[in-house]
Amino acid sequence: MKRYSEIENPTDIDLMRKCFRDAFWNVAYHEHQLIAAHKHLAVVRGLKTRCNYTFSDEDALRVYDELGDDSDGEISSTNEYIQYLVGSALQSVEYHETALQRGHSEVAPAKALLLRCNFTEAEIAEIAVEEIEREMRKQMEE
Repeated sequence: MKRYSEIENPTDIDLMRKCFRDAFWNVAYHEHQLIAAHKHLAVVRGLKTRCNYTFSDEDALRVYDELGDDSDGEISSTNEYIQYLVGSALQSVEYHETALQRGHSEVAPAKALLLRCNFTEAEIAEIAVEEIEREMRKQMEE
């Protein structure tokens, strides 16, 4: 199936497919990344526990913010380094949770627009919302 940008003369049906494709891609991508982020956070917290560090999540986020997300700042100790790792993992979880919420908030108006546009049953079948959702989820599994 061609992408919207590859269609020479796109129609309103093509545009609706694009809206659903974009929204479902965001949902599937950020669900997948959120799972990975939680797994990473669990590993980092396990390392923190194994090394007997007792700092709070707030301390870890403060160190992460101070050093920057690309780690250009100077890490001066193992304590600061593990705080940076925990802070980075926490930030990743927060980012993907927020992006996932945004993805879900894109699906709802696309569905409402689909109803408001009074598409025929044949046009709705051509838009194929469920097929698009399955396709986007399958892409994330590959």
